[in-house]
Amino acid sequence: MRGEGCSTILGWFREILCFARHVPRSDGVVVRGHHAGMRTMNEQLATLLFKRRNAIFPVTLAVLLAIFQPRAWGDPLGSILLGAGIALVVLGQGLRALTIGLKYIKRGGKKGKFYANDLVTDGIFSHCRNPLYVGNVLLGIGFLFVAGNLYALVIGSALIVWAYSLIVGGEERYLRGRFGESYEAYCRDVPRWMFRLGGLGNTLGASRFDWVRLVNKEYGTLYTSLLIPVGLIGWKLYIAGGRSMLNDNLLVLGIILGGGTVGYAVARFLKKTRRLEPRETAATEPTDPLERLRKNIDQLDARLLRVLNERAATVLEIFAYKNANGIEHFDSGRTHRILDRIIAQNQGPLTDDQVERIFQSMLEQILRLGAEPSEEASTTRADVVVRAPVSGTGAIANA
Repeated sequence: MRGEGCSTILGWFREILCFARHVPRSDGVVVRGHHAGMRTMNEQLATLLFKRRNAIFPVTLAVLLAIFQPRAWGDPLGSILLGAGIALVVLGQGLRALTIGLKYIKRGGKKGKFYANDLVTDGIFSHCRNPLYVGNVLLGIGFLFVAGNLYALVIGSALIVWAYSLIVGGEERYLRGRFGESYEAYCRDVPRWMFRLGGLGNTLGASRFDWVRLVNKEYGTLYTSLLIPVGLIGWKLYIAGGRSMLNDNLLVLGIILGGGTVGYAVARFLKKTRRLEPRETAATEPTDPLERLRKNIDQLDARLLRVLNERAATVLEIFAYKNANGIEHFDSGRTHRILDRIIAQNQGPLTDDQVERIFQSMLEQILRLGAEPSEEASTTRADVVVRAPVSGTGAIANA
């Protein structure tokens, strides 16, 4: 069994080395050896890892643990690593479950390559661009923590992070080419790996959690998240005390594993017999081109509102600082610099005049947000400043 696993890994590495030695250029010319572009090689590796990810990671984990045996049960350091590992597994699976339950995204690819019909930016994807991949990384590293072998933990964690960095990079290149500026704006707004907690309560409150979809799409990963830690714990018990210690704990492990197996079998049966269909409707996944565009507008509006509120909150912090230091809220020089910078960045289709008017209105409302109640009623455009925009006039406020 170990030989088969090693042969599989060696085959994958031969395929990777093949990419490194014979990398096609964008013009179709094959560039060999060290003259190949690193970026092109990374794209090839990303595609390979994405295509074979469902097999590469479990087999690589098995080979690592076959080479670096898990730490025996009862070891003090092993107990700490075990607790940390279980916490990471729960966190990783919980993140995946929350993501899928709120908004499922089809990123399984097409013919082994990156593919996406829509740019999904709501649900948990409004807090992290790659929550499913982050969940996978946490799961993989969590399994290694449960095993407790420090060599396997260091090597395996490095491989997992490296592989998913390549996969994410390849997917981002595809999405950037597929969705253009919409994806660029999404990248500027939402972090790639870190999870932004701000606004999470609003996201959870505005979304309906679909338990049926979660079970339908995730029952296999849920079962794996239970199976691997239980198997590793059984292995650790056997290392520590042989069959005797394993048999002493076999009932508990059997009940946990048996319950998970029954749940997996039931979920699989219900899915295969189409008795467990997600409650997705045409309203959530429109096929009409107009509805798809309107759905995209709704998502952009939600993101725009979130960004405006974040800006307003930052301005209020600036107002608080200015109040504490006796500084006037309004600075006309800063206002002109803001508008000049924004107009210089404008690439259309809005005209510079339209952009300036939009920002004038937004800045004015934010200034009113920081005014005292007695002042707010009398705060008008004329109270602030008048600047001649690209065409027409308007009053603006800034911080």
